[in-house]
Amino acid sequence: MLFFHMEPSVILVVDDEWSVQTLFTTHFRKAIKAGTYRFLFAHDGEDALLLLETHPEICLVLLDIKMPGGMDGLEMLRTLHRKALLNTHLKCVKVIMVTVFDDLPNIRAAIRYGVADYMTKPLDFEKLEQAMQRILEETARLRETDLFVGDSEPIRRLKDQIRQMAEYPVNVLIQGETGAGKSLLAKLIHHSSPRAEGPFVDVHCGAIPANLVESELFGHVKGAFSGAARQHTGKFQLADGGTLFLDEISTLDIELQAKLLKVLDDKTFFPVGSDNTVQVDVRLIAAANESLSELVQAKRFREDLYYRLKVVTLTIPPLRDRRSDIPLLANHLLTQLNAKYHTDKTLAPGAVNLLTRAPWPGNVRELAHTLEQAVLLCPEDLIEENALSLENIRTRVFKESDVHQDSGGFNKGQETDMLHRWFEYQLVQKNHIIEEFERALLRFAWEYYHGNKLEIAQKLRISRSKLYRDLEKYGIT
Repeated sequence: MLFFHMEPSVILVVDDEWSVQTLFTTHFRKAIKAGTYRFLFAHDGEDALLLLETHPEICLVLLDIKMPGGMDGLEMLRTLHRKALLNTHLKCVKVIMVTVFDDLPNIRAAIRYGVADYMTKPLDFEKLEQAMQRILEETARLRETDLFVGDSEPIRRLKDQIRQMAEYPVNVLIQGETGAGKSLLAKLIHHSSPRAEGPFVDVHCGAIPANLVESELFGHVKGAFSGAARQHTGKFQLADGGTLFLDEISTLDIELQAKLLKVLDDKTFFPVGSDNTVQVDVRLIAAANESLSELVQAKRFREDLYYRLKVVTLTIPPLRDRRSDIPLLANHLLTQLNAKYHTDKTLAPGAVNLLTRAPWPGNVRELAHTLEQAVLLCPEDLIEENALSLENIRTRVFKESDVHQDSGGFNKGQETDMLHRWFEYQLVQKNHIIEEFERALLRFAWEYYHGNKLEIAQKLRISRSKLYRDLEKYGIT
């Protein structure tokens, strides 16, 4: 996992009434003090969009639709929808629309732009908080599972497979190397399925002592064995109605594999030490970082269980086989890290090139840890190549001849094209931030100096011709 401790959920409240700030800080004072929520406030759409660009930690927006005198809520929704096409973190921002009354035309228009919910004024804070909690949980899941960033052929194929099979309650076998994101893919399948409201239980089979695995999976009754001082509910029962993810399933011994097969066949099992059956409704997703078919041939894994598990098999491509995704994936991870540590780090071209050419035996997990280390240790905002202190990274970078031979690699022309697209992406991002800042500054100056163009031009130290062009560009009159 990339994040190691809970951060407060950052919520942006957009409302032209100044009293709203007092209402929210008063009602949520305990949650604010406990670090559950942190609120930011904007009084029109322009200010809100600027805050969204400069505060990637914002995950929820409470948006008043009617805001006279500035950009209203619907216009802001349209702009936010457009910006989200280019900005990774904006894709995960959810919006709750706030209206004075049930304004059906505006509600329908807002739904087209993907609002998560709507509330009417005066606000019922109890209902609002329930909606906030529900939506923030969904947002957290989106942020967590959005590590399959990219547009390479392997990742497009994987996403297509997920869309095709997620809704069907079949068992799934995930194959992939260490650090490729098998647990995240399992969560993505669960949250894309009809079982999304049910529990998701993650079990790392290889991390449980062999003599305790059966008890962990199926539970035990009090006194079932030495040390069983009380009853224990197993993971299968905890996952009832949802999804159970068994990582490193290849580490289970043959006897336990037989019991697992029985559960998959008739949905029942006996807890350790009990004569009473327990019935469960569980979708099983299993994962292995070694070939189960080879283990079957070596008589180390049951063939019948193998075929029971692999109704659908999904293979996560290693990072070295989708190098063209690394610049965008690195930018996505860096955005999350900047939000976590309240920094403004960016990657220099040399650093992007080095990251793209590294072999990444630890896959996405290794890339994430490398960037986190650079964010914490690099004193400058621009992360240069020499700030990437991945162990022996420079000695492990593929030679140019190796890159040509690597089936997932790229030639010199492809590398140049990929870096060119990275530069274009960064330029678009920076230009959006600059434009929003200019718009907010110009609007403030227009109101503060009561539309006196000569005085505004002098104070901003720009020519009057540029001022006229900017006023027309940003629609300020």
